[in-house]
Amino acid sequence: MKPPDPQKSDRPVVISIENVSKTLGSTRVLEQLSLTIHEGEFFTLLGPSGCGKTTLLRIIAGLENADAGLVTIAGRDARTWPAHDRPVNTVFQSYALFPHMTVWNNTAFGLRMKRVQESEIAVRVKEALALVEAGQLQDRMPAQLSGGQKQRVALARALVNRPKVLLLDEPLSALDLKLRHQLRSELLPLQRRLGATFLYVTHDQEEAFALSDRIAILQTGSLAQVGTPTEIYENPGSRQVAEFLGEWNFLEASANADGSFTTDVGRFEASDHSSASEASCCLGIRPERIQVLELNSQASSPNAIQATVRETRLLGGEIRYTFCVNGVLLKSRCLVDGSRKVWREGDQVTLVLPPGSLKRFPLAIHEA
Repeated sequence: MKPPDPQKSDRPVVISIENVSKTLGSTRVLEQLSLTIHEGEFFTLLGPSGCGKTTLLRIIAGLENADAGLVTIAGRDARTWPAHDRPVNTVFQSYALFPHMTVWNNTAFGLRMKRVQESEIAVRVKEALALVEAGQLQDRMPAQLSGGQKQRVALARALVNRPKVLLLDEPLSALDLKLRHQLRSELLPLQRRLGATFLYVTHDQEEAFALSDRIAILQTGSLAQVGTPTEIYENPGSRQVAEFLGEWNFLEASANADGSFTTDVGRFEASDHSSASEASCCLGIRPERIQVLELNSQASSPNAIQATVRETRLLGGEIRYTFCVNGVLLKSRCLVDGSRKVWREGDQVTLVLPPGSLKRFPLAIHEA
């Protein structure tokens, strides 16, 4: 059967989360959070540590109970399902393999608990280990495995049950960088082959953007924004989301009657007029969107300003600049290119902040 197209919006909802709240001790971990996740989707919960990502995953898995709200899985109220009967399986950060069992028996454990016939277990275990390229490890004990091999076995143990939804709780965070990138590159093709829904938890923005069909950003237990990676990257819904997703330059601004904005470094036109209604606001631009030109180039542009190079740093294939404009520091970065001039400390340059790259945010970062 052909797996569902993750880019289509008419796919069935496989998980519905409605106004879910949860308190742990004296801390409100989730606050009236609502989400829908569709069949065949690679969906990521992204946010800083302590924002409620893992708690929400555990509620879906049946390992925690929500204080309020409703979770449905495949149209059924999850409260009517014990954890071991739900059509979900979880891959944990800590692998959670049984140390006294071989890889084969670790993978087969869930099927044996369900009293599946051994002949079918043999077929499904072999299939699951092959999916994660761990068939050659079947006779080893967990102590004989590397971190990456343990994570492959943890994946196989979850996939062997053929869950409708696979829950992945920061499964790559304990691995070294090279291995993390290798396994990350294999996860999305695996999900596409299976056609299953993957619900992935991470605090790593690069990981989320590389893997996801859609991303939900959680902050202090609430849903800050949900959308495709492109939507969220290009149009962060708040300054707080923008800062979490990477480096930005922010300028306090006042909106003018003609639609332009006045800041401490100059007067700018911006295409974004919808994010805030107050006269006092904040303009943001990513460092890679700032154009660095010879002094007085495009000097007639309303978004061109004169700047002094404060610092130049070469980081592998990237150059990072810090500029000073009227005492305000602005950062820019660009790829190393033999045809592009490298600016040095003290150089005078022209910076252009394209109107389409300037985003408007409320002046305050946090709500009162």
